[in-house]
Amino acid sequence: MLRDPTVHRLAILAGTTIAAFALTAPAHAEPQPLAAVDLAESYVLSATDSTLNTYAGGATAHLNRNAEGVTDARVECSHFINLLTTQAWANIDTGTIVDLVDGPDAGTFSNAGEWHDAIVDGRSTNDTPGNDNTVALVQRPQWMDPSGEVLVRRGDILAIKHPAGNSTSGHMGLVQSVVPISETADDHDSSQSSYAQFRVRITDSAGSPHSDDTRSAYPAGDRDGIGTGDIRVLVDPVTRQPVAWKFTMSTGATMRTEDIAVGTLIGGDN
Repeated sequence: MLRDPTVHRLAILAGTTIAAFALTAPAHAEPQPLAAVDLAESYVLSATDSTLNTYAGGATAHLNRNAEGVTDARVECSHFINLLTTQAWANIDTGTIVDLVDGPDAGTFSNAGEWHDAIVDGRSTNDTPGNDNTVALVQRPQWMDPSGEVLVRRGDILAIKHPAGNSTSGHMGLVQSVVPISETADDHDSSQSSYAQFRVRITDSAGSPHSDDTRSAYPAGDRDGIGTGDIRVLVDPVTRQPVAWKFTMSTGATMRTEDIAVGTLIGGDN
């Protein structure tokens, strides 16, 4: 059973698109089932064949296990999240997370930028035609509270939106853990000296490994597809909002100052 009796319960106000959430869980408790992240971990553990685990997709995107029990994945980052969450939440009535972002008749996968916007908008399956169940994305309003306690949780969706004109819409993955790190400055960019920095372990699909990455075990030149690794996220200590990120933990990695949103999946009974 994927529903958690302690989750927030969603009420859609008649005649509006406003979602009201009543807290029924203790502060900082996990507000959503972790089915998606647990499923993601199981796929990564069985992704032992680098030729079957590929960063690609389009109309041929897929995520499954073959007859030998090995992960067979042909996905980009947004394909991975779309297929993963659809599988993990498939038993919640008729709605899917694909419908949540793009609607039931879109015919294409939602990209990372669209997921970012859906998180910011607080999109619900009840916002799309043909869905009467309750599955929603709720944005974490801040990365940490005033005391510095991290509010981002395992299972949250991290979505990064590239600026217009970029060759891709962004990047995204499922959060596994968030750990504050002591660096308050980057030797390669003094403008980062005021940012709080975090090691964020995510499960995603990528064209190359992050730091301490499961894909690094693959042969050189074939280290892509789904996996788990560490990225660096920089947070403004005043607004407590994520403001930049790096693809790896290396201080020499390119800092990307981009729109970053973190959302949690919430499901409830009608």
